[in-house]
Amino acid sequence: MDLIVPITARTTLSTVGYGDNWREVASEAHRVSYLKESDPTYPLDMVQRVQAEFRRMLAARRVEPQSDIISALAHGQVLGQPLTDEEGESMMTALVFGGFDTTTTAVINALIWLEGKADVQQQLLSDPKLLDNAIEEWLRAWPPSLGIARTVMHDVEIGGRHLRKGERIYLWYAAANRDPAKFENPESIQIDRPKVYDHLAFSGGGHRCLGAPLAKMEIRAMIRAVLTRMPGYHIQANKVERYPSFGSVSGYLTVPMFPGPVA
Repeated sequence: MDLIVPITARTTLSTVGYGDNWREVASEAHRVSYLKESDPTYPLDMVQRVQAEFRRMLAARRVEPQSDIISALAHGQVLGQPLTDEEGESMMTALVFGGFDTTTTAVINALIWLEGKADVQQQLLSDPKLLDNAIEEWLRAWPPSLGIARTVMHDVEIGGRHLRKGERIYLWYAAANRDPAKFENPESIQIDRPKVYDHLAFSGGGHRCLGAPLAKMEIRAMIRAVLTRMPGYHIQANKVERYPSFGSVSGYLTVPMFPGPVA
């Protein structure tokens, strides 16, 4: 809440062009990540309020465009047709509520693994290419989103299993990223792993996350900042709290971190 969430929240909201209270949106976005919409504490009012503000801003940007994503959506076209308010709002919702906890979780997973590895930390600081490869390896091993649900559109056989039209399936990115047929010794963390970019932490194909390059930039900047300014940091493992459940992100509620090792 002191370091990672402010950076991810302010970066995402600034890029989109949303200028309201980032602290409130970031706090509630956490709850969206692990609560079901049927949960009585799900922040539906906040989500609807933000979406209403998105629609207002889309209308305003059509009159006075600015250098932000909202303006691009307000004047954008797909197949020769302008985007509707509903389509623009949907894209902004995906950007805002999908851009916080995914990046936050990726950074935390990396910092937990890096704790106490002084030699590795120095290697990463002195070799930007190695750091970039390490980020891909951390994403492969611990994808913030473990998978995605889909509805079968027609009868099909995959891997000897018959799937029927209308059935719901869950595609496990986490399992694919640890497939021994794809990655040798998949359970081990190898920051110099070759061809690690082939992981599915950001999905793939036409559904690959458009925010992946921005997320990697944020992860790189935050990892470098922590390793440079807080060498020898300590994470209080017994106070780390993971989400009690999760819908889209396997994240954390609390991760206490201190500048140096505990005496």
